[in-house]
Amino acid sequence: MGLLYFFVLIAHVIVGSLILGMAFFAVLAAYRRPFADQEVTILKFLKRHGALFAGAQFVLGVALIVMEPDSFLKNPLIWTKLVLFVLAGLVSTELIDKRLHSFGQAKSDKSERTIQRATWLLLILVLAIVVLGVMAAETA
Repeated sequence: MGLLYFFVLIAHVIVGSLILGMAFFAVLAAYRRPFADQEVTILKFLKRHGALFAGAQFVLGVALIVMEPDSFLKNPLIWTKLVLFVLAGLVSTELIDKRLHSFGQAKSDKSERTIQRATWLLLILVLAIVVLGVMAAETA
């Protein structure tokens, strides 16, 4: 394993951490109101860059698989975790977007239910990512 592999691995972990942090802020946004200006700025940044984080995580994960095919190619846990990370990034981005659009508007039962469902989906995705990460580490 060369220096490039470790660089990609570190980048993969950093982007994964960004996605999990974004999920935290998305859940926070779903249940907390009102927001300070600084928090709204963070949410807007995450909304703009969330899909980029998800795409980068996918590309970095595939790069790791290509670099270490014997370790990763035949492991379905790795592939599943990779897809779940991308989904968590996209759901987080959508949840933050919905909450930002709801600022200053009257609460609608339908929109609040949608936000709650997306929040629960996101929490399940994050839990699955953590569990699969532990399982994948044990099988490696």
